[in-house]
Amino acid sequence: LDYEYYFRITDAFLNNDISQALLILNDIIGKGFDPQHFITGLSSHLREVMVSKDPVTLSLIEAAPDVAQRYQQQGARCSNPFLYRALEISNECDLNYRASRNKRLLVEIALIRIAQLTAPVTQIQSQANGSQPLQPIAQQPQQQQANPVQASQPVTPPPAPAAQPVAQATISSSVPPPPSPQARPGNKPGMPGIRNISIRNGIKKPEEAQVQEVKMEEMNKSVDNEALEKAWIDFTKTIPTETILINTILSCKPKLLSATQFEVVVDNPEQVDRIKEKGANLLYYLRSTLYNSSLTMNVRESEKNERVRIFSDREKYNQMVQTNPDVVLLKEAFGLDLA
Repeated sequence: LDYEYYFRITDAFLNNDISQALLILNDIIGKGFDPQHFITGLSSHLREVMVSKDPVTLSLIEAAPDVAQRYQQQGARCSNPFLYRALEISNECDLNYRASRNKRLLVEIALIRIAQLTAPVTQIQSQANGSQPLQPIAQQPQQQQANPVQASQPVTPPPAPAAQPVAQATISSSVPPPPSPQARPGNKPGMPGIRNISIRNGIKKPEEAQVQEVKMEEMNKSVDNEALEKAWIDFTKTIPTETILINTILSCKPKLLSATQFEVVVDNPEQVDRIKEKGANLLYYLRSTLYNSSLTMNVRESEKNERVRIFSDREKYNQMVQTNPDVVLLKEAFGLDLA
């Protein structure tokens, strides 16, 4: 990530501009960066700003001289309590990231908390709760208070209107009683809008109901690695907005272990979590596409030196030669060379 993002979002923190901070985060995620990578970089940025405030620790900044000067300028606007508390919040978010079910919301809450560190907060609430309460993102305009009534002028309540019992009795008698709500099919009489609940069956969750409705027929068509890999890649067309998961699927190909079981080896625990989150949909797509309802998937993190990344042209060429030695004959026959 560029330094500029962190300078901009820190300026938004100092201005208590929560909306701008959330928009910057959305821009970063939209460009394919992982939220945890962003929050880790934010902690590093706040650390650089903190050490730039003291000339003694100025040598600890790990940046170019022009960037270090910007750290000093921004550090002059930040108080030490703000930086200490912001570092604590960002580090806490980083530690809780993997266990969170809604990772983006976790990061957004951390940004909101940091953006409110310099906002005025009721001291009583802060001391009683031991933490800073979240304030509204957009402040509502306060209503103007009426001028207080002077004590020298006595306040006389307005005279109460004369009661008209006869007219009220006539009106109430002419209004028909409200119609009783009709019970919907499947509801008990007198309890509209409440569906019957069986003690034996309990309340079914929407996910459980959906799974029970979709029952796959038994299919036992044989599967090979080529068909499995093609269906694996085609699944990315069903999730066009999930850029990080798409990159994971394209870089980590499946490999058959048996007739009904395949394995996917990924690079880090984050990729394991992302594939498992979509595991049910992914496996259903593969089973229905390959006509094999017995397929099972195993996802694990690669061991050291198990997955070798190929970057240069020479490494790609060597990999092709290992796969097909005849590539060497083709290269020599046509006088080819690496660019």
